[in-house]
Amino acid sequence: MEMGWLTPEVISTSGYYELPPIGESPKAYKITHGFAPDEFLLIENRAATSFDSKIPKEGLLIWHIDNEGKHKPDSAVGPNGDHYRVTLIQADGNHDLELGVNRGDEGDVFGAGATIGIGFTGEGDTVYPNTDSYRGGAVTPTGIEISVISDPDENGYVSFSVTFPDDPLPELTPPTSTPTSVPKLELVRKELMTTFAGGTGSYGVMFDVVAMNGLTITSADLHVSTGEDDGEKAVEIYTALGTHLGIETSPEKWAKVCCARKIVGNGLVKRTPVDSSIWLDKVTMAPGERRAFYITSDEPIVRYSRSEKSDCCDVFATSSQLQIEEGQGVGAYPWGKRLKPRIWNVSSYQASFAVCLLSVYDHCPLNLVLLL
Repeated sequence: MEMGWLTPEVISTSGYYELPPIGESPKAYKITHGFAPDEFLLIENRAATSFDSKIPKEGLLIWHIDNEGKHKPDSAVGPNGDHYRVTLIQADGNHDLELGVNRGDEGDVFGAGATIGIGFTGEGDTVYPNTDSYRGGAVTPTGIEISVISDPDENGYVSFSVTFPDDPLPELTPPTSTPTSVPKLELVRKELMTTFAGGTGSYGVMFDVVAMNGLTITSADLHVSTGEDDGEKAVEIYTALGTHLGIETSPEKWAKVCCARKIVGNGLVKRTPVDSSIWLDKVTMAPGERRAFYITSDEPIVRYSRSEKSDCCDVFATSSQLQIEEGQGVGAYPWGKRLKPRIWNVSSYQASFAVCLLSVYDHCPLNLVLLL
């Protein structure tokens, strides 16, 4: 950072975040909330590529930076001792680096399932690792928790959550399946949900849908991992009559139906609407018709879930209106390697004249509005 190679993005609100391998994309996050001036946490994602090919474990490294700390403290272990200006918070809490036990091991990395939060409560022993401030040896809990850490996905991306005091994480509970009235549209919906597991993503996903009744697709809410600060992103939606199996690398078999221009994503947890104004064509499906969809981007921002099955593509969810099947992730743009099987996280809403197909990455990404 001091050399100007990287300017970390500041996290100031509770939410879900994602980092690419820092060796491939110079991106990191910084947390200053609750810390003294010029003291902060720095979060980066390290993958076993390039100069990091020999690292003992992939995942998040969380650094505690205090620019008023010492370069060579007398004691850097304990709640009230001196501390280094730059400290790697070791996930196992063993302080091996400070004690000179080793030069780093797999216990230093925050991997799937790891959590870091308050260390000093005023009673009992201090919990290590933690997110406490320790400027001048005065330990002050920030109340920050970093959790919900994922394994690296196919492109090495790691997702995680950050929670600040008095700012709860966005609700992950799926929408209720109880019919809900929408007065302006006089529309009653009920939900068909596949999964809220999420956890991975890449350049795209292919999957099949079977219409039980006649449908016309006119718009979509996508789930992409990029937000407003990342600028406009190119997203493409293709469709083909029949199954996607056997035509995964045959672009001539597919018709592009979206999008006429780039979109600005709303990031993880939030829906990114793609309304009918930028669709190139609507998609009409007759009763009983099977149709393949391919949603892709020239960057690995499309989210989906791994399946427990080894073969593609079983029926994952069905209703009186729709049948949704497991699909295949696409590991390179535009018609690259397949990563199968993958579950295109979906919930569908049905009504007397409308059906919505809602994809979810732990929380609601893609919404295809299907008008009867």
